[in-house]
Amino acid sequence: EKLCGVLGRPDILADPDFATNDARTTNADRLAHEMEFSLRQGTVARWMEALDAAGVPNGPINDVRQALNDPHVRSRNMV
Repeated sequence: EKLCGVLGRPDILADPDFATNDARTTNADRLAHEMEFSLRQGTVARWMEALDAAGVPNGPINDVRQALNDPHVRSRNMV
């Protein structure tokens, strides 16, 4: 519910195809498409800030360059 609120997608909450865990599993491809569509409308930074504020666990998906330049990776001498 919090995720849909942050994404501005109350329609997903109202859709019977996503009302239960079984329904979401059955319709996982469609649900993923809807989520991806919404997430493409903003930047990673925007979504992380909004999701953090709503208490929704989140994190970026880094490419190799981003992962290698992560401060935690560097501080642990993992490169």
